[in-house]
Amino acid sequence: MARLLESSSAPQIESARCTAQADYSATSGYRSRWAGGYGIKVSYRRLDTISKHGFGFTSAPIARGVEITVHPQIHLWVSSSADDGDFFAFLELVQENGSSQYVSEGQLRASHRHVEEAPFDSLGLPYHPHRQKDRLPLGSEPVELWFDLQPISIVLPPQSRLRLTVTCGDLDNAAALKQSPPPTVSIYADDKHRSRLELPLCEQQLELSPAGAPVRP
Repeated sequence: MARLLESSSAPQIESARCTAQADYSATSGYRSRWAGGYGIKVSYRRLDTISKHGFGFTSAPIARGVEITVHPQIHLWVSSSADDGDFFAFLELVQENGSSQYVSEGQLRASHRHVEEAPFDSLGLPYHPHRQKDRLPLGSEPVELWFDLQPISIVLPPQSRLRLTVTCGDLDNAAALKQSPPPTVSIYADDKHRSRLELPLCEQQLELSPAGAPVRP
């Protein structure tokens, strides 16, 4: 088990909760994987900038190189001053020299978080039916969002890190729910509300530790 720790420059917090105002300007760029569907060359060269517009969590350095071939799943405990909201999770590989590259992503609207058994073999992934009758409001009490990221197969070099950034939008790629004024959003990481990124095929999970403060003061 590896814990996602804050960078040395991140602000200190006193509890296992990170809070910030939703920033709808977050974007993974117009050359994302979505653009590949209409003929634009995919490039995530500036994905590292997205961490300035969300909650950033970075792992400790990886001691030795390891191959990871998994379908990541995230359990995200959140609350908001609004009754709904979209949550995007971006996973990056950060090299020892500080450069980063896109690894995977996933997203879920909070009101669509209901999970049930899938009518097909879902390979153990969470199934959201997205029915109107199953909509669940978001609010001031923490709720769990369980969703999967795109499957990955990657070699992590020695001394590299994994960085997870959670945002409330992806401006150039998604018609995310926007509210005015932007709501105040919190992510939790205490014993009762264990926000974490699961890498099940590696029998590991990356904890979103209390030190995972938002990168935006």
